[in-house]
Amino acid sequence: MTAMEIVLSKLSLSAADDTITLALLEIEQKVRTFCNVPPEELLPDALSFTMANMTVDLLKNNPAADADLENIPVKSVTMGDTSYTFDIVSGRQLLDKIVLNYESDLLKFRRRRK
Repeated sequence: MTAMEIVLSKLSLSAADDTITLALLEIEQKVRTFCNVPPEELLPDALSFTMANMTVDLLKNNPAADADLENIPVKSVTMGDTSYTFDIVSGRQLLDKIVLNYESDLLKFRRRRK
């Protein structure tokens, strides 16, 4: 099973759209960078489930992609002169957080730089 097939299965979808494809490509690039795998080499098949899980996490935890802005967590509220601060994570921060969450899985495939 490819990572894309796993992602579609986990999200109960039959076909990939541009958002899913882009998310999987972003995760693949992060995995390649972390594991020091050059673009001309294939990633190990054993990484398919890890990459699929990372992609699903990226898609589900990306508030910028959500059309429903009511579910963005509030970081702080000030009542006098009304001030709200939302806890929005940037795309890069979210990707880095996801990579750290899967670091133990990715370390098994990490190579030394040449």
